[in-house]
Amino acid sequence: MGQQVCPRGASCVAMTDDPRQLVLDALQLSEGNILKTAWLLGLDRSVLYEKIKELNLTEEVTMIRRAAKVNNGDDRIGRLAHSAPRR
Repeated sequence: MGQQVCPRGASCVAMTDDPRQLVLDALQLSEGNILKTAWLLGLDRSVLYEKIKELNLTEEVTMIRRAAKVNNGDDRIGRLAHSAPRR
């Protein structure tokens, strides 16, 4: 395992020799958000899309994004319940 990359003191992405794992870790950290993932990796969004295709990560990206959507959906329900006006 290599060094950690922590943009602006945020969550960290571990540097690795495996580009597939690096992209997957950044995708997980950004909950599948391509723009945030590109920013974490210091890439342009279009370059990240090319890298995803080149590394055959399309299915993994889809799974990460679906999982994040489900988790965020649950989160929103919880926030709505807590922010509902009380009578």
